Amino acid sequence: MVPYLASDVVLSVSDASVFAFNGKDIAYCAVAFVDLFLPEGHGGACWRYSDRHVRNASPHRHAEIEANLVLRGHASYLIGERTRQMLPGELLWLFPDQDHLLVDASPDFDMWIAVFRPDFLDRRGIELPKMAEDAPEVTEARILPPNLADDLSRLANEINAQGSDPAIVDAGLAWWLLRAWRDYAAGEPAPTRQVHPAVQRATMLLRDDPSLDLPTLAKAAGLSASRLSRLFVAQMGVSVTQLRNRVRLDRVDAIMARATSTPLLTAALSAGFGSYAQFFRVFQSTRHVSPNRYYGQHGG
Repeated sequence: MVPYLASDVVLSVSDASVFAFNGKDIAYCAVAFVDLFLPEGHGGACWRYSDRHVRNASPHRHAEIEANLVLRGHASYLIGERTRQMLPGELLWLFPDQDHLLVDASPDFDMWIAVFRPDFLDRRGIELPKMAEDAPEVTEARILPPNLADDLSRLANEINAQGSDPAIVDAGLAWWLLRAWRDYAAGEPAPTRQVHPAVQRATMLLRDDPSLDLPTLAKAAGLSASRLSRLFVAQMGVSVTQLRNRVRLDRVDAIMARATSTPLLTAALSAGFGSYAQFFRVFQSTRHVSPNRYYGQHGG
């Protein structure tokens, strides 16, 4: 069962984060607080990344505690001011006070996503940190032994197959949560690294407005275009152009999810592509399937 994620989020001033560069505040970047719209009566949910058609296009946080278990491929995660490459076998916890964004993912990337309402933990008597600031040592990803990762994946698959029965799903989620927390302690710390403030600034600007060109991004970030371009690839694993196109594809996804009768040309132009030919070329090279077949398979 895949919960619906709100695509239209009202932001307030308190939802903005300030990013510093050379000791100075350079901009406010809105961070969306999203409602996952979990099924009524359920304490949480789990689903595979590949099951969800619409992705978040901007940094966000939510009230639920989240766990990510990577199955295959690789992805770049921006969490606060850090970026990390997520690889198979890694388990990552995300808490309600953490802004996060999956910036880019390989075509074969997939992971289990499990989310738990805070009161679900209380009702089940499960003691976990409620916020990242309560236990910063558990905010880093860990690499699980293959047998433990496989066991968690099989259990998540069984839970996901139970459908809409709250009692069975919640019992399974509680067991998965306890197992995942125990297995996390047995894992090895995964490497992480800081994002250069200019790269983070450019990433946020692109997510907000994919029409911005490299010179404009570089000026806003305080670097030369060539320096920003090199740093971007080194730290994010993709080029500025590649991320721009991924953002536009995310916007097409959102448009098609809201109105499945929208012509693909209209959606592509609305998302910022210059023509249907450009959209088709980017889509085919990124997702290795035609847009018509892809949206047909996903209900679009």
